[in-house]
Amino acid sequence: MMRVNKFLWILPIFVLVGTLFSCSQIKAGLQSPMPPPETLQLQADVLDSSNIWGKMIHFSWTPPDENNNIDLVIIEKADSLNGPWQEIAASRAYKGYYQEKASILRTGRIYYFRVFLTRGGDKTKPTVPMEVLITD
Repeated sequence: MMRVNKFLWILPIFVLVGTLFSCSQIKAGLQSPMPPPETLQLQADVLDSSNIWGKMIHFSWTPPDENNNIDLVIIEKADSLNGPWQEIAASRAYKGYYQEKASILRTGRIYYFRVFLTRGGDKTKPTVPMEVLITD
């Protein structure tokens, strides 16, 4: 009887502790932390395109380690270093590249790009913006 009473006293504590932690917190504790997006070593090359404006940007990066289970690389663009930022792409991290053809890229203009990583509902902080000058 004494053992049963001790167990009944401890059981509510376990239930309370279990309800204080959500599944996402438990899941996050079991997963490795996301790497900083700088580890992707993002590069941007301006290439000639067949579209009317004649230019496109080819982004490439080093795919993250498979153990990080990164879902997406999100690429954002701005006309100014301080934004406002617009998401232009969400690409699978393992793919290692993305070509920006949809934007109108004007010769002589500087555009800014940054990336962040996502896994589940979590995301990293964005990288320091990369400056890309569109030339003839």
